[in-house]
Amino acid sequence: MKVAVIGAGGVGGFLGGLLGRAGHEVRFFARGAHLAAIRKSGLMLKSVEVGDFSVAATATDRPEELGQNDLVVVAVKLYDLAGVTDVAAAALAPDGVVLPLQNGLDAPELLAGSVGRARTLVGTIAGEMAIAAPGIVAHTTPTHQLALAELAGRSAVAQKAE
Repeated sequence: MKVAVIGAGGVGGFLGGLLGRAGHEVRFFARGAHLAAIRKSGLMLKSVEVGDFSVAATATDRPEELGQNDLVVVAVKLYDLAGVTDVAAAALAPDGVVLPLQNGLDAPELLAGSVGRARTLVGTIAGEMAIAAPGIVAHTTPTHQLALAELAGRSAVAQKAE
């Protein structure tokens, strides 16, 4: 599966790192020193739950380099969401879905305005994750939990599963 992670901080880096370790092709949309470190050495995840590991990953700050993806995870802060809805829409394959992981009830609806309700999931994630240093994400709780749901009706995910 091709995955774009928009916002490679604690949450996005953690989830993208796990997906990369599982063999999925992950592309990170990042910025600054974190972007430079991921480009140079990949992403390092240090976790008290799943152990420490590195994943080779493509990282960019250019939306056109994200390509078309089956899953687009949007893990930016809620106040940055409006600035990346077009990036998420452009990175989404025709049959792909977008998963927002922000604090705030408006995130799924804001993304659905760009990609459609049937292609938008609702997600929450619990755990303590943060950038420890450029290119390194720390997961410091002994557990994590990810919950997903469809925003409305039968989504592209349900249709693909049949």
